[in-house]
Amino acid sequence: MKGLPEGQEVEMDESIYKLIAREGANSLIMDVRHVKTAAAGAFIVPEKFEFKLAYSLLNKISKNPRGKKFISKSDIILELNGEHYQWKKLDCIDEYVFF
Repeated sequence: MKGLPEGQEVEMDESIYKLIAREGANSLIMDVRHVKTAAAGAFIVPEKFEFKLAYSLLNKISKNPRGKKFISKSDIILELNGEHYQWKKLDCIDEYVFF
């Protein structure tokens, strides 16, 4: 999936990405389409984070970690041990994390 343009925090409507995994003759292909943003913002609230040293380290590495959770639809094709499976428009939740 291409990241959001520099400085843009708003997800484009119905953005799509594809996941492909293969090993030998087995494969999994998923087309995921974002339908709606379910949650957005920082996933670590410093005031509520108990391990101050771990938070400090994470903050130095990531510089304001945050993310977005999406309600999405997914089309899946699975080739497994010579069998073919296909599902359309499955509900799923995925996340885009900014570091």
